[in-house]
Amino acid sequence: MVNYTFLATELLKCLCASADAKHQRSTEDFTHGEMRILSLLSDKGDGISPTDICELSSMTTPRISAAIASLTKKELVLRQTDERDKRRLRIYITDKGRALVDAKKKELTDSLADLLMHLGETDAKEYVRIMERIREDALCEKSTVL
Repeated sequence: MVNYTFLATELLKCLCASADAKHQRSTEDFTHGEMRILSLLSDKGDGISPTDICELSSMTTPRISAAIASLTKKELVLRQTDERDKRRLRIYITDKGRALVDAKKKELTDSLADLLMHLGETDAKEYVRIMERIREDALCEKSTVL
């Protein structure tokens, strides 16, 4: 019989060790959530409201507010009043922010490609397959909660 608690403990050890890996350190100069917001703006398009960012990212309103304030100060996003509804705010990524996201994605992709190459073809494909399954299960779980 499989001891899932033992396997979970071993997985936790691996996850903690991998937190220091090169591909994890590439965004350490940003507070929690900032890169996620920039990536979301880059991928989903500009002009997203903070409320939409909360819903799309599953981050809390205070975390979103703090991250947007920090990103604005770094000149990576712009906050503008919605033209149709002056009570609403829209968040736009700047060219500087978009360039940063593109550079970080390339850096992360290159780092992960090195990691997968180290695993070898069979293990790399299996790792990606398992991660896709975890992502799909998480998406299914999230959609049933809503």
